[in-house]
Amino acid sequence: MLPKLKHNLGFTFVELSVVIVIIGVVFSLTIASVSAIRTNSRDSQRIADAKVIHTALEMYRANEGVYPPAAAFVPGEPLVGPTSGLTYLKAIPSNPMPWTDGSCADSNYVYTPSENQFSYTVDYCVAKARGEVAAGNNQVTPGAVSTAVAACVPDCTGKCTGGDDGCGGTCTNDCDAGYSCSAGTCSAILGYAWTEQTGSDVLPYRAGLACNSDCSVIAAAATGRQVYISSDSGVTWTARNSSYNWRSIAGSADMTKLAVTRDYKNVYTSTNSGVSWTARADSGNNYWWEITSSADGAKLAAVIYNGYIRTSDDSGVTWATSTEAGIKKWQSITSSSDGTIIIAAPGGYLVSDYIYKSTDSGSTWSELTNSGSRGWSGLAMSSDGTTMYGCTGLISSYSHIYRSTDSGATWTDLNTLGFDPGFNEVLWDISTSADGVKLVATAHNAYMYTSSDSGTTWTRCDNAGSDAWNHAIVSPDGTRIVAARDQDYIYTSP
Repeated sequence: MLPKLKHNLGFTFVELSVVIVIIGVVFSLTIASVSAIRTNSRDSQRIADAKVIHTALEMYRANEGVYPPAAAFVPGEPLVGPTSGLTYLKAIPSNPMPWTDGSCADSNYVYTPSENQFSYTVDYCVAKARGEVAAGNNQVTPGAVSTAVAACVPDCTGKCTGGDDGCGGTCTNDCDAGYSCSAGTCSAILGYAWTEQTGSDVLPYRAGLACNSDCSVIAAAATGRQVYISSDSGVTWTARNSSYNWRSIAGSADMTKLAVTRDYKNVYTSTNSGVSWTARADSGNNYWWEITSSADGAKLAAVIYNGYIRTSDDSGVTWATSTEAGIKKWQSITSSSDGTIIIAAPGGYLVSDYIYKSTDSGSTWSELTNSGSRGWSGLAMSSDGTTMYGCTGLISSYSHIYRSTDSGATWTDLNTLGFDPGFNEVLWDISTSADGVKLVATAHNAYMYTSSDSGTTWTRCDNAGSDAWNHAIVSPDGTRIVAARDQDYIYTSP
């Protein structure tokens, strides 16, 4: 008898696998096709919406005189004319969701009228090109429904965490070295990077410096050299006047009026940015030290070492002697921008005294006893005379900086707040911006120090090196520093 044959009525594993793969492919193709159809449908709706919006806005302008304000364009809400009362759209179209088709952003239609409401744009986006409508970002404008708009490229150049990337986003990057982040913007750190201005002459011991608001115009005067003027932030310089033992220079806010002191000679003034000079005989031949000027250049005040303080209210033509403050070894003086508030201090080796203050352009003086009797080497003051600074170090092996925020009534030792120069660093000078916030202090044969918070914290200018810095100034707007050191060029930062 022949054996019975067994019949397999099911599918083999291989057959089942093939069927499943085929079904998967068909399903995927179906899903992709359905997705593409839906995307095309949404794109068609967006283009139709753009045409409807364009027509409605043009009718609105024709009847109302202007296009609607931004607040009146709310997708889903009616568009009604405030003057005519006409309803131009029962419901302003809304971008069909999902909004992120293709490369489109997650956004509804965006209507932006011009400031005078005589023009507008409505931003919309389609996934694929269709007719005259390009793929990507498009705009409705008074003259067209399909003006292609280039995709926004985020730009965080000069920005940092919290800054606007220009595309509605926020920057998250840090600033480069030498820059600090403030309110989303990278700002150069004063005193971090320095430029050696080789166009300036090599200046000998002690150079006086003055500049305009941003130090784009700088004047320098030094012992045994001429007076030098730069009108391009220190890149090139022009020698003015003859070579004498110039000691200090001051200028008006625009640097057209200048005044310079000379050892045992008159004060010299210029009214044309240093092109020509006049020796002011009424100032007298004195051992002048430092000079200061009001913003208009009319009020001058200068100190005489082993002499009096002298003042002028006519740009140096005539001078008055302030006998009330007495004969002292005056070295430092500075004034408010209007020239009414002046502070001055004696200085020199083993000299200890108070800071003196005048509130009437030098007519009368008072001792600021709360400042303490110290060996003052430099003074600085905000333009309104409220914030004052004084540095010491000439009779001590350890320098201090003091600050007053109440016009000299009380003083704070900034060393207790963190200012900590090296031992034996003798602070030579100090300068502040017009608002009293930015500071630079020079230490002779040592470093410079800067502060951007009214002296609360300090940074040592390591990149400038430890050298014979003798004078530095902060521009009134607080954006630049100009510094000079013995037998070297002038340096600027940033």
